[in-house]
Amino acid sequence: MERLLDPSVLAEHTIFVTYPVLDELQTLSSRKRKARVALKLVRVLAPFVAGGTKPADRSVLEVAERYKCAVLTGDSEVIAEARRRGLAVLLFHDRELAPL
Repeated sequence: MERLLDPSVLAEHTIFVTYPVLDELQTLSSRKRKARVALKLVRVLAPFVAGGTKPADRSVLEVAERYKCAVLTGDSEVIAEARRRGLAVLLFHDRELAPL
C-alpha cells in the first residue's frame, strides 16, 4: 500500500469515512484486492466514522456537504456529482494529494 500512496500525506487532515462505505468495503474485501487495501488504509488512518444513507456514494457526498469537507475518491461518478455540487475533490497523484 505504501508504495502506491503515502498515508502520512493525510496525517495533517481530519478524515471521515461513512458506515455505508465501510459496509461496502467489507462486503467487497472477500473478492477484491482494492477493497482489502482500502480497509487496511482505514485501519491505518483511524478516521472518524460518520453516518450517511445508503448507497455508499451518496453517503460520501452527504457527509462532505454536512461537514464542508473535500471528497477523496477515484470513482468518476462521485467526482462528477461532487463537482456538480460545488464540493472540492482530491485525488492521490504521485503519492501526494492533488486537487482536481
